[in-house]
Amino acid sequence: MNKKICHIIPIFSFLFIVIMWQILSLIINAELILPSPKNVFITVLKIVQNQSFWIHFLHTFQRIIISFILSVFFGTILGICCGLNPYVNQFFKLPISILRATPIVAFILIALFWFNSSTIPIFVSVVMTLPLISTSVVSGFENTEEKILQMAKIYNFTFFQKLMYIKFHYVFPYFLSGISSAFGLTWKVVVAGEIISLPKKAVGTIMSQAQVHLETQQVIAYTIILVLISFILENIFGIVIKKILKGQNASSKNK
Repeated sequence: MNKKICHIIPIFSFLFIVIMWQILSLIINAELILPSPKNVFITVLKIVQNQSFWIHFLHTFQRIIISFILSVFFGTILGICCGLNPYVNQFFKLPISILRATPIVAFILIALFWFNSSTIPIFVSVVMTLPLISTSVVSGFENTEEKILQMAKIYNFTFFQKLMYIKFHYVFPYFLSGISSAFGLTWKVVVAGEIISLPKKAVGTIMSQAQVHLETQQVIAYTIILVLISFILENIFGIVIKKILKGQNASSKNK
């Protein structure tokens, strides 16, 4: 496939979305239901120039980082425990399956009884993303080559040597894939939690207030801003992960 064409296609895709949006806006002819792209774009410019928005955003971003760190920490520990012990893995399979199957809104509504409004988005995000990371780590353990482990046994590797030099080597790419997916999901869950729990300072709160006051332009504009910031950060995160994986593969070949 031609690389130049591949780079141009997303531009046409974006233009197609904007054109269809404009057509639908003209057909509906009601700013309350679907404002025009032009009006939303003007609203986006006004919002990003507003210092108050960035104060709310920083509080939201802080919750995202805290919940992501907690998810990675506890998810990794749980994944290692499950990966090393099949009985522990079987024990946690049902709870993890329940967590993955339960809708986000259900957790948010339950958390309203337990935590304050600022903590709810963090709690819900950890609950939703932790299974992603732990499952990825377990997959790494399960996909460790048996031949390599047998060779380690012949050379009398200790348990910790097998863990450090073999198992963790196979787990690492799965772990990076898991945290990459978890990072993307964290944005969505934290903002969803804020929209319902309404912390004092949060992007989700001002989005909810805009919806209550029937400010459709504002809601769409906030959504676009969050999507753009999330897209940029996820891509930066993805590039970092790819470089780490390339470095690991290069070191493996040198060995």
